[in-house]
Amino acid sequence: MILLLQDLRYGSRMLRKNPGFALAAIATLMLGIGGNAAIFTITSALLLRPLPYDNPQQLVLLGTHRQGDTDKINSFSLNRYDLLRERQHSFSGVAVFANDSLSLTGRGEPQQVPVGRVSPSFFSVLGIKPQLGRVFTDDEGQPSGKQVVMISDALWHSRFGGDRNVIDQVITLDSSPYTIIGVLPSDVKLPFMGPAEIFSPRYFELTFMTPQHLRAGVGYLQGVARLRPDSTLKSAASEMEVFNKQYNDQYPKAPDGGPAVSMVIGNLQELTVVNLRLLLVFLSIAVGVVLLIACGNVASLLLSRALARRKEIAVRSALGASRAAIIRQLLTESVLLALIGGVLGLGSGLTATKYLATIVSTNGQNSLSLGFPIVMDWRVLLFTLVVSVATGLGFGIFPALQLSRTNINQTLRDEGRGATGSHHHLELKGLLVIGQVALSLILLIAAGLLLRSFMRLISIDPGFDPSRVLTMKIS
Repeated sequence: MILLLQDLRYGSRMLRKNPGFALAAIATLMLGIGGNAAIFTITSALLLRPLPYDNPQQLVLLGTHRQGDTDKINSFSLNRYDLLRERQHSFSGVAVFANDSLSLTGRGEPQQVPVGRVSPSFFSVLGIKPQLGRVFTDDEGQPSGKQVVMISDALWHSRFGGDRNVIDQVITLDSSPYTIIGVLPSDVKLPFMGPAEIFSPRYFELTFMTPQHLRAGVGYLQGVARLRPDSTLKSAASEMEVFNKQYNDQYPKAPDGGPAVSMVIGNLQELTVVNLRLLLVFLSIAVGVVLLIACGNVASLLLSRALARRKEIAVRSALGASRAAIIRQLLTESVLLALIGGVLGLGSGLTATKYLATIVSTNGQNSLSLGFPIVMDWRVLLFTLVVSVATGLGFGIFPALQLSRTNINQTLRDEGRGATGSHHHLELKGLLVIGQVALSLILLIAAGLLLRSFMRLISIDPGFDPSRVLTMKIS
C-alpha cells in the first residue's frame, strides 16, 4: 500500500509537469469510457436489472404465433382465455390485457385517454399494490359487475390535482359513469402492454367491437401469468402445447385457431426487451471499438512521451530500481489517467444517457428506455471502474515494457548528443497507428452502410405522389 501511494504521488507530479499531454489523454479517455458507461447504463436498466414487479423471474408473457408471421407474439381471443383459465395447472395466476381509448368528460375539458382493459387479477399477478384505494375484485370483472376503474398517478395529478379524496368519485367515460377505486404508484411501468392512464376490469369489451364479434374469436388479448413455485418455463410451455391442441379441437374455425397457430410463452423481461437486445449489442460493440481507438491514441502519446523519459528511467535504474518497480510506476500513471478519464466519462455518459432515454418512437412510446428509469446504479459504477482500470493497463503496458528495457549505458551516453527512437519503438508505434486506422475504418464502413440503407428506405417509391399529402388521426 505504501509503494502504491508513493507511485500515485509521483505519477500525479509527472502529470502536472506535462499538462498538455495529460489533458489530451484524459479528454480522449473521457469520450471512450463515457460512451461505454452510457450504453451500459441502458443495458443494465433493461437487461440486467430485474423488472420492478414482485418476483419478476416467475412472470411470463402469453400469446399466439401464426406460422409465417413476422411478429413473434400475437393476440388471442376471449374464448381462448376462458378455456386457458379453466384448464391450466402451471400458473398461480393468469391475467389478460388489451389497449383501448375512451373519452373522459366532466371535471374540465374533454380528453381522450388511453385505457388498459385488464382482467381483475392483472395487478395481483404482477404484485402491484395501489398507493390509494384497492385493486379489482372478481365480481367487477363480470358483465353484470359495477363499472369501476383505477387511474395512473400522472392522471391523478393532472386531472384531479392529487386530491386524496379521489377514491369513490365518479367519472364519465364514453358517456358511462365509472367509479374510481384506486390510484397506481408513480413508479409503475407496463412497457409490455402500451400506454394506459385508466385501467378497467371490463376486458370482455372493446370500443367499436360488439360482444358477438369478440365471442366469435377476434384476437385482441395478450396474457401475463405467474409460474407456480413447482413449475418451470419448460413444463409450462409443454402444457401450452397440449392446451393449444385442445383449443384447436374445440374451436377449429376460430380466427386464432387452426394448425398454423401455436401458443407462445416466454419470460416477461426477455420478451419485453427482445426488440432492443440486438440494438444494444450493436451499440455496445460500437462504443467498445471507440474505446479501443482511444486506447491506441493514448498509447501512441505515451510512446512519444517515452523518448523524453528515457534518461529519467535510466537514472532510476542506475540507482537500483528494478524493472518490475519501473513497470509498476508507469502502469500506475496510466491507470491514474484512465481513472480521471473514467470519472469525467461518468459525467459525459450521464448526459448521453439522458438524451438516449428521451428518444421516442413514432407512436410516442419510449423506444429505447421502454419507460423504465435509466439511472447510473452500482452496476454502472463498478463497470466504469473495471473498464477504467483495464483501459489504463491496456494502453499502458506496451509503453511500460518499452521504457523498462532501456539500456542504461547507451541511454546516458547518447543523451548528451541527442538520440532518436529505436527501431522497435517506431515499429510498435506504427502498429498502433495501423490498428487505429483499421478500427476507424470498421466504424466508418458500418456508419456508411447504415446511411446507405436509410437513404434507400426514404427513396422507395410508395406508388403515389406523397408531396403535399398530410396524415392525421381523427377521433
